Amino acid sequence: MSSDEEEVKLYSALERNKKRQMMVSLSSSSDEGEDDEDFDDFTIHNTPTKRRRSSASPSKAAAKNGKSPSKAARKLQTDSDEDEDDLYTPREREAERLRKLRLEQEIRQKLEKDKVLNQTRAILDKVSTTKRQTTVNNLEVISLDSDSDEDSADAGPVEPVAPPPPQPVVDKGPLISLHIRSNGGAVDEIGIHKKETFDQLYTRFCDLHGLPRSALKMSLDGDALPLAGTPASEDLDTGDLIEAKVDFSQQNEAQKKTYLRLRLVVFGQRSEIFKIDSTATVKKLHASYCGKHGIANPKDVVMSIQDQELRLNERLNFYGLIDLDEISVKVSNTAAPQ
Repeated sequence: MSSDEEEVKLYSALERNKKRQMMVSLSSSSDEGEDDEDFDDFTIHNTPTKRRRSSASPSKAAAKNGKSPSKAARKLQTDSDEDEDDLYTPREREAERLRKLRLEQEIRQKLEKDKVLNQTRAILDKVSTTKRQTTVNNLEVISLDSDSDEDSADAGPVEPVAPPPPQPVVDKGPLISLHIRSNGGAVDEIGIHKKETFDQLYTRFCDLHGLPRSALKMSLDGDALPLAGTPASEDLDTGDLIEAKVDFSQQNEAQKKTYLRLRLVVFGQRSEIFKIDSTATVKKLHASYCGKHGIANPKDVVMSIQDQELRLNERLNFYGLIDLDEISVKVSNTAAPQ
């Protein structure tokens, strides 16, 4: 090689590696149009070579850092959500939040206005607090027990309660009036239906005089009057006489009832006499009159004394009535007495 030729600089392998590291560490903002000769103008920074650690499992790494894998997973999920939120501007996030809130309010208002849904909720709330019990007749009875949640949870489907059977209408027969003569002296007139038992006759006589049952014995034609017998079975009618042996020493004045015979008068018709306890209400007398004449609507009948209408809830003695007082009765044309 002659001395006139330009000396060629030889690069060692170390210098070549440094050159490569320099090219990697150059800023991306560098101009791409510069020639390779301009690399000499930059300061070469030696980047230390890092040793690569053996990778550990995520669970061990999280345990080493004092965090459980589940917490680490939740943190990753949260970070992912935050990254998605970063895609929206603050104004867009606020608009999205308001949209969701408005949608929830609309749904809630629609549910509150839904009558069928509200009724269903009320039924479910009531059923959830019910407790089933079994009666003697094996009928299911619902009893509320809001304090016991366990019983309501164990309860099966609620069955409707069977309604009580309708009471049969008892035919008492026509009403008659029997004469009861006490110890061969005073005579009392007591009403009884022909199919009622003589036990009712005993009760009414004892109530009239304030007597216990043990103080009374009745007889018909010399034979003891059977308690289970009826006027129909003995062929009795109005005005028939029954003898009574009475021990008035057992009489209790406090239990003695005062009966009134009241004359009910309908204009243009014959008067009727009703015998009733003086402490009974006007409603009872009113019901007896309607029942006797087959008047279905009680409002069609008005009772009065000297143009003063009798109030149904008052007792008869409130008006100072005495035996054989007259009570005027007005009946509407649509419900004329039979």
